[in-house]
Amino acid sequence: MVKEKQNISLETVDSQRYLRSLSKENMPFASPNPERMTIHIYKANQTDRNFRGIPVVLNFTDSQSFLKCSRQDKGAILRVEVCDKQRLRLISKQDESALAFLFYMKGTMSGQQHFESALCEGWFIQVVNQETVQVTHQPAARLAMEVDPSFHFNIHSYSN
Repeated sequence: MVKEKQNISLETVDSQRYLRSLSKENMPFASPNPERMTIHIYKANQTDRNFRGIPVVLNFTDSQSFLKCSRQDKGAILRVEVCDKQRLRLISKQDESALAFLFYMKGTMSGQQHFESALCEGWFIQVVNQETVQVTHQPAARLAMEVDPSFHFNIHSYSN
């Protein structure tokens, strides 16, 4: 981990709702009320030919709760899971259990961000309705060409 952005919130572009952590079955959800998050930014030792974004871990501030994207059947699932922060200090591609917490954050021309799972390539965080947050398979080229706001987030910073 190189640095972190503390006291931010992630707001969906299309519905102006915020990512939240507490829900049934450890599933993240969207709410009109923001929840403070911390983005832990990593430095990659090697880069792929296709730049997928900046490697980050999304932590709900003042907790051990993180967003995690895991493989499930032939797809992927997004959950909120507790993890020791020390375990996530260094993440390698060989450690799939830690890699599941890593996302690639990439910005659009308008300054919005989208988040792709590092473990499940092509799976992006999406708010599919007023409350449901999940990962959806969306080829990166199509995501860049089509401006689908349900995949894009604004980052808001708060002072203390």
